Amino acid sequence: MIRSEPPHSTAPPDGPGPDAGAPWVALLAKYRVLTSLREAKRRGEGPAAKEVFVQLARVYPGALYELDTLPDAELAARVAAVAAAAAGGEVAPWMRWMVRYHELVATSLATRASRPKVGERASVVALRTIAAEEAVSATTVSLALFRRSRRGLED
Repeated sequence: MIRSEPPHSTAPPDGPGPDAGAPWVALLAKYRVLTSLREAKRRGEGPAAKEVFVQLARVYPGALYELDTLPDAELAARVAAVAAAAAGGEVAPWMRWMVRYHELVATSLATRASRPKVGERASVVALRTIAAEEAVSATTVSLALFRRSRRGLED
């Protein structure tokens, strides 16, 4: 279950992450946490507790990459878009892809049987899987999710 937090909290949501019942609410919680972390850094506050980052990465693999690479305007746009989807509005393809990405990478990291072959990153395998499911290129998925192609990704 997702814990409701004040808008500027840096605590990651509790629970297993995005599920079939509320994927947009879970995704919105993630983007609010990322925005809060970014705002705290901009205000010159010390870094959040290590556990915040560990929990965020466990529940939403790839979220720390987004935090490091997405511009502020992109994070704000994602908060607005996902908030609209959570309220019953339009669901953009990238939102579905991001929920699926988190699911695939978390599963891969949690279970030895589904880990990629030596030399293959779980993130790249997830991007390729989503691309195959959606009949688009893996680069298209990567650009939609992270605004850049992930290392090791060749279409």
